[in-house]
Amino acid sequence: LFLKILALIFLASTVICVVVNLMVSKKLSWSLVVAGAIACVALSIAMAMRKRHNFARLTFSEYVLIVVGSIIWDYLTGWKLWSLDYVLPLVSMLFRYISFILRLFFPYQLRNYFMNLVLACIVGLIPVILLMMDITTIQWTAHVSAITSVLMLSSLIIFDGKKIKKE
Repeated sequence: LFLKILALIFLASTVICVVVNLMVSKKLSWSLVVAGAIACVALSIAMAMRKRHNFARLTFSEYVLIVVGSIIWDYLTGWKLWSLDYVLPLVSMLFRYISFILRLFFPYQLRNYFMNLVLACIVGLIPVILLMMDITTIQWTAHVSAITSVLMLSSLIIFDGKKIKKE
């Protein structure tokens, strides 16, 4: 019942925004951004409901959704590169910290969190590569992302090296 009510609220919000947008202007502009945001939230909730028993998979799915969704959104709104300059490195760092904290609370699921952390550490290096290729321009986010990637991967090897070899 909760999901049905939520779906109705999302649909009503989208329709209202489109109608108001068309009343104010004859072309759809900001209402498409609102509709996209509502679709992202709905997809995120649906993923959370499906993967609620596996936190590692849930956090990774949410991470991918946020990064890919922001890149698509950035592209559709004029490609200002904010998704690559800010979202990719900052969300990568957030995902690494969340995965690390979850790994501390669920040490028996090391395999799930280890693979997610390794993938996040690799993705965390992409902003520096984009910076070196002159695709992006914001240096601090790229460098902080790379530093936290290297430190996180190092901490995994130092503290869980034996467990990782065993896996």
